[in-house]
Amino acid sequence: MARKRTTMKKVRKILQLKEAELSQRQIAEALKISRPVISEILTKCSSHGIDHQAALTLSDGDLEEMIKGKKKTTDKATTLIQSFPEMSKKLSRKGITKQYLWNEYINIQPKGVNYSQFCNLFRSWKKTTELSMHIEYKTGDKMLVDFAGHKLKIADNKSGKLKEVETYLAILGYSGLLYVEFTESQKTKDFISATENAFLYFGGVPRAVVTDNLKAAVIKASKYEPELNKQTEDFTNYYRTALLPTRGYSPKDKALVENAVTLVYQRIYASLYEKTFSTIEQLNEAARTLLEIHNNRKLSRMSVSRRELFDDTERNELRSLPTERYPLKTIITAKAAFNYHVYLPEDKHYYSIPYLYRGQESTKIYDQKNVAF
Repeated sequence: MARKRTTMKKVRKILQLKEAELSQRQIAEALKISRPVISEILTKCSSHGIDHQAALTLSDGDLEEMIKGKKKTTDKATTLIQSFPEMSKKLSRKGITKQYLWNEYINIQPKGVNYSQFCNLFRSWKKTTELSMHIEYKTGDKMLVDFAGHKLKIADNKSGKLKEVETYLAILGYSGLLYVEFTESQKTKDFISATENAFLYFGGVPRAVVTDNLKAAVIKASKYEPELNKQTEDFTNYYRTALLPTRGYSPKDKALVENAVTLVYQRIYASLYEKTFSTIEQLNEAARTLLEIHNNRKLSRMSVSRRELFDDTERNELRSLPTERYPLKTIITAKAAFNYHVYLPEDKHYYSIPYLYRGQESTKIYDQKNVAF
């Protein structure tokens, strides 16, 4: 009995699952196709010198010709597709356009594809590769932050009681370089400290910090004019970056960091579940080792790791760090007394303000060294 014809849709599914690092047995079970058929299709790709990623960008006609073996694919488009990962790095830089990249390409390959074909091939490749996530962001542009929903626990040395801790994540939009830190809470003080540690870990400051509507960052959410936490806003002003809440009902804004949360569960939590930690410092030390392994792991559809991508393209685009760390401040509102003095409970002192403001609400900003109104 003749073997049932494998459609190009099924062929593309096979290639996609292989790109996701599934075994031939797993692909066969998922698609209800025999392993010999899968092996034959994958072998055809290899024999034509085309990786799975490049094969996915071929038209159905070209893909069918390759699988049926009617002619060996030597199309110049295939060679061009293989250079797209490197071109995409350049495209993230300011002033670099597809036109510029095509001019570079055509200077080297005078008989190469025309500009419209170049753009179509690049667009098709972008849809099938992990880099589609990165191209949405420019280098050094945004850092997305959030807290994970699931919590780990530490055991108190004396009582033995378990205490939940929060998991803070920060991820750079372009390179995907990740920072993870366990904190005591999601309060403003811990949020600011963890965000500052993320800047130090990356060695620079992005142009904007994008956060979900966390209480430590956003007091009142709004589609048009959200009310920001004054302390966190003061912190971001100190680091010369903007604080941008994500838009309500816009899941794409959160997709990158939510995907990072899943990876943290798989690559950090999974190795920590069976271990016991008595301090948050011990937990962070163990997590840092696993974080480095994650950041140095090769991306499945690229020949570089997140760390290498960051070093090559994003590190120099970040703004420089200030010479000193942020002096953590407290910002509160209080009414001035009739004698135009305001009481500060932390140091139990009265501070004078201009007499015109007596009896009025005023904002107090203070840290360990200074008090301002």
